[in-house]
Amino acid sequence: MTIQAAEYSDIANQPAVPVSNGTLAMWLFLTTEAMFFAALIGAWIVVRATAGETWPSQHSVHVNWLIGVLNTVVLFASGVTAWRAAQLAERNTNGQARLWILATMVLGSLFLGIKGYEYYEKYELGLVNVGQSGLIHDRADSLYVSAVGTVIKERLANDTSLTADETQSLELIQQGLVGWTSSRAGRTSDAAYQQQLYDSLAMLILPLGDSADSAKFLAAENQSLTVDLEKTRAIQKGLETKLEDLQKLLAGTPSESDKTEATSITLQLSAINLDLVQMESRIRALGQFAPEISSGINLNGHPRLPVVVRGGRMWASTWLLLTGIHAVHMLAGLLAWLIILPIRGKSLFSACVGNGARYWHFVDAVWLVIFLVVYCF
Repeated sequence: MTIQAAEYSDIANQPAVPVSNGTLAMWLFLTTEAMFFAALIGAWIVVRATAGETWPSQHSVHVNWLIGVLNTVVLFASGVTAWRAAQLAERNTNGQARLWILATMVLGSLFLGIKGYEYYEKYELGLVNVGQSGLIHDRADSLYVSAVGTVIKERLANDTSLTADETQSLELIQQGLVGWTSSRAGRTSDAAYQQQLYDSLAMLILPLGDSADSAKFLAAENQSLTVDLEKTRAIQKGLETKLEDLQKLLAGTPSESDKTEATSITLQLSAINLDLVQMESRIRALGQFAPEISSGINLNGHPRLPVVVRGGRMWASTWLLLTGIHAVHMLAGLLAWLIILPIRGKSLFSACVGNGARYWHFVDAVWLVIFLVVYCF
């Protein structure tokens, strides 16, 4: 059989793929995006699986499952409005389609607003590595204590917006919590006691686990310090009385032993005075901040201080990467809708709205996977 010329012409003019070039380009683009997000999500899953027990719990990093559910509902509602806009654009009812596009943009903006709240909360708590990577420490140790002291010193020196109360509060944290912990940990060779000191400081700043042990440790320490303070003051008074007597002898013709004893007592008094200042600062600090151990200093209006999160550095990096790149894609979608809105040609408008809806639904689908791996497991 031979093909007639007219039939051959009809076959030759048929498109190779039964979609428009714009739609085909969008599907090809979404295919590459799918591979891109598959790599990111796969990296999260591999890191999470290999981290084992060192991966922080959702409670530790303040991942709120209800906020994730709310954001998922909002985003999928925006997917419905985008689908409705595409349907209306195909029927050439462009006015109504634009209203549904605006609804999509409002819901998408709400999603980003909720996500922004999550970012801000974690930034305030020091749970993300933004600006100062040293704010997150994987364990409470001497390096952590030093980092807290450094942050406080920098704030006191450079932050001109601090009020008088905030300045006094930071100074008390520096003296009664950071300075005390560093001093006492350096004086003892008891590793368990050192770790209790480090852990109690971390818990006071931001409790990310059961704070009962730290609360008992601090209560016992406070009680012991109150007794030691009175004893030390009694010793101080006795040495001051003895030094006054020696000074009377030194006014005459003192012996070498009197001079040596006077020098020794002066040195003892200097050390005792320093101990008294530290103990008084510690007792004041515990009185002010120990009641906050259930919530933490960082959650009670104080400036951001470094926190201890086991495995927190890796979590923060991967969480920011995964959710941040998705948020960038959301912004790109909102920008695309903004460009589509003023288009007047019916066929062009319909094609653009259809491709915009396809992109938006893809972003919705990606978020569903992110929600499952980040908020549910």
